[in-house]
Amino acid sequence: MAILFMNLDPQLLIRRAEAIDDRDPETAARLYENALQQDENHPHVWANLGSCYYRLKDREQAEFCWAKSIELDTLMPEPYYNMGCLFLFLGQYEAAARFLRHSIELDSDNSDAYYNLGIAAEKLGNINESLAARRIFLTRIWTNGDQDLCKSTLKTVHRLERLVLQQMHPYRA
Repeated sequence: MAILFMNLDPQLLIRRAEAIDDRDPETAARLYENALQQDENHPHVWANLGSCYYRLKDREQAEFCWAKSIELDTLMPEPYYNMGCLFLFLGQYEAAARFLRHSIELDSDNSDAYYNLGIAAEKLGNINESLAARRIFLTRIWTNGDQDLCKSTLKTVHRLERLVLQQMHPYRA
């Protein structure tokens, strides 16, 4: 199958892969790989290929592709966000928080990055950072977001606020 794609214009391969990315990540991955064989300096293609591998449950290849994307374009937020989510999934909270913070520095409009940073920061015991990230997430999704997620996040914010108050004013016996 890959041979059929070899002589096509890389931009055409990329457009075709993007069109089927979510529905057929295996075919999309082959298209991205063929485009990269012709020109391996496309950070967006590396990032998209990493996402295909992630959907195919090949996390090692996904991490490699996202790292390559970052190497080629240090100002592109998507691979930082994707790496943060990967490390969050793997329970590597320090790495997750580092990548998610960098993603937010590059794209402060990514609400999901704040949500995931809130989780990683809480797992690391950084309640203030977790609370701040979740408040930002909540304000961004409040009017047009999933109402169940809003309620759940609001409960988490209230729980974290109580923890911060306990740290500031510990109960005296």
